[in-house]
Amino acid sequence: MLLTTSCQSYLDEVQPTGSTLSLEQLKHGAEVSEDRAGAGLPGMYALLNEYNTVYGMQGDFGYPSFICRLEHAGDNVVSTTHGYNWFNRELRLTSFQSKTSTTPGWAWIAFYRDIKLANDVVAPLKGTQDPVNQKILGQALAQRAFCYLHLAQLFQKTYKGNEDAPCVPIVTEETKAADAANNPRASVRDVYKLILDDLNKAIEYLNGFQPEQKNAISEATAYGLRARAHMLMHEFTKAAEDAQKAIEVSGATPYSIEDCSIPNFDDVQTSKNALWGIIITKEDRVTKSGIANWTSMFTSLCFGNGGYTTLVGTYKMINSRLFDLIPDTDVRKGWWAYEEFKYKDNKGVEKTGYTSPIMKKAYPNEYQWVATKHTLPLTVLKFAPTDKDLAKEENSVDFMLMRVEEMYYIMAEAKAMAGDLAGGKQVLENFVKTYRDPGFTSKAADAKALQDEIYLQKRVEFFGEGISWFDMIRMGKGIDRVDVAGKNTGGYPPLTRFNVPAGDPIFVLQIPESEEQANKAIVNNPLATEPKDMI
Repeated sequence: MLLTTSCQSYLDEVQPTGSTLSLEQLKHGAEVSEDRAGAGLPGMYALLNEYNTVYGMQGDFGYPSFICRLEHAGDNVVSTTHGYNWFNRELRLTSFQSKTSTTPGWAWIAFYRDIKLANDVVAPLKGTQDPVNQKILGQALAQRAFCYLHLAQLFQKTYKGNEDAPCVPIVTEETKAADAANNPRASVRDVYKLILDDLNKAIEYLNGFQPEQKNAISEATAYGLRARAHMLMHEFTKAAEDAQKAIEVSGATPYSIEDCSIPNFDDVQTSKNALWGIIITKEDRVTKSGIANWTSMFTSLCFGNGGYTTLVGTYKMINSRLFDLIPDTDVRKGWWAYEEFKYKDNKGVEKTGYTSPIMKKAYPNEYQWVATKHTLPLTVLKFAPTDKDLAKEENSVDFMLMRVEEMYYIMAEAKAMAGDLAGGKQVLENFVKTYRDPGFTSKAADAKALQDEIYLQKRVEFFGEGISWFDMIRMGKGIDRVDVAGKNTGGYPPLTRFNVPAGDPIFVLQIPESEEQANKAIVNNPLATEPKDMI
């Protein structure tokens, strides 16, 4: 059954988000009655983009700010360690083993708040036979699964081999307030069971559902979330099937080589590859904040209202060792500034600027001026400014939560890991040759080698989007920033030049101290040793 007018009226309220809903309103959007349950959907989605959701500071602008933290913690993003960088503690990994820092604190508080909002929608709708309310219920269940999928990966090791390890407390619509004060960590197995149960029901309820606004969860999104879960559980055949279904029912197509040859990734609603995302408008609080938003803090091309990154020099660059692995035939190489040119500043001093083919193509009259604003090599240029206008007086670039390209990579890896190496290679080669690099040919002789190729591809493809951190953990990789023998630091500044082996305890976040105090059943992970500079 397709979307009805009644259900759409609820979804229309999701836009704009933070500007019209206070946190208290978000918490109480749904009354405990079936006819009002849909009122909770706007708050559930809005919380992903809520300014100062957890901490009263510029570095808290919702889910995208958390992704900035994960991106800085890995081995793809290079940035500065000076005090103006809101994510320098993540770059140094000093926040991961703290019970009071922003990284674990944001994840724990924000995801459990969103779980509460989802539970408020689920409670009155369990067992509903109304087709409209089933679509509402399906979205809430999928959103709850999205939150638990993050919590499970952040606060315990990955699923396979750790099924009985303590994960996170389970809180559903049936959990009483009194029980929350003595709610132990459920096992990894039980948390994933809840995730799959929710997604299985969500897919059933969302059958044929494609919302008009892509910040709402569709049938395709639910399949994509279940594909992610099945990959974590090593249910590779099921993961490949889910990824294929997500592609089929979405009707989405990847960005073409032409689409990738200019800065893009700025508009979830109109992008043909977006399955789900955070639509950020000029009315949202994160936009009205001026610089406390994704556009300002991570992208490099917002000049009309001032970008934080360009104002204070906290440029987001790619690890040069990773960049060197990108072939010249790959259109994505242009997502970073690497072409040098000379110019004279206003004092007549000759300097070197950096640009790329995508800037020359998209902004033939402005690219040199832009380069003088961020002259460091390998600065990211992937993300277009608002409306692709360099002088736009607002920082409201959307954030993609899931795009169809991910499903092709999942399908390729899952097929190979399930025993169909030839099928996996074919999916990967067809995708990369068609949409990214016509010169690509897989050299993988076995499934593990193909997985390594996919890992490299995804590090480039999803730079800045929060995918790589979870891939690193799931695939048993570690942080590889420095070639010690060759003294190649990848561009990382002092205090951040280290490697961390796969499976290191530092990758498991500490449960916040506030939760320990409020929930007497909580037992935390052992503290890990913070890494030290190797060069």
